[in-house]
Amino acid sequence: MSTRSSRSLREGWRVRRSGGSVDSRVDLPKDGVTAEVPGCIHLDLIREGLLVDPDHGDGEAAQAWVGRTDWTWRRAMSGSDLPGDPGPEAVLELVFDSLDTVGEVRLDGERLGDVRNQFHPHRYRIDAAAVQRGCVLEVELRSPLDEVERQVERLGDRPVNADGEWSVYSYLRKASCSFGWDWGPKCPGAGILGDVRLEVWKDARIEHVRPLIRSCNDRMAVVEVAVDIVT
Repeated sequence: MSTRSSRSLREGWRVRRSGGSVDSRVDLPKDGVTAEVPGCIHLDLIREGLLVDPDHGDGEAAQAWVGRTDWTWRRAMSGSDLPGDPGPEAVLELVFDSLDTVGEVRLDGERLGDVRNQFHPHRYRIDAAAVQRGCVLEVELRSPLDEVERQVERLGDRPVNADGEWSVYSYLRKASCSFGWDWGPKCPGAGILGDVRLEVWKDARIEHVRPLIRSCNDRMAVVEVAVDIVT
């Protein structure tokens, strides 16, 4: 019989500036600031008093450097983070529901994988023994504005049917409204927007379920269900 359990990794995160094309306008602590997960860098900086709310005064202009900055989230992991005893036959996965947006995930300095899409989860199989010994999880997310410019240089510019200060933001799988809209400020940032957890499962798990209505009338519907299984 298949079993599955999970444990959240929301607590214990810090975030620091790790690069970017411009210097920040504020004196940022070298070891970073406390990060709320799920959350984003703008809210973390506002909570620390390092950033003015973009909706207040000239707050939108004062935070423009944030979108030109690379950020790294960091958290130590230990055996207490494991969802019970995984056992030798179990699969242990690190799961991010949403990462915003372009960067990489590392465990003890080794890359687990690249990320480029805010709109789907990312899963990485990891070694339970490494977590038991103690390890460091890092998520580095690059400046969205710098990344857009890199893509424009690589792929070429494209016409954009919009008013105001726009660029080819469709090159990023990121919420377009973060780059400014008629109802909101231009605040492209970065963050671990969804839940983070360790999942343990055995035998198999359901990856996706896709129902498709083949026919339907006032008395009966015929539905075809496709299920993706991971083993």
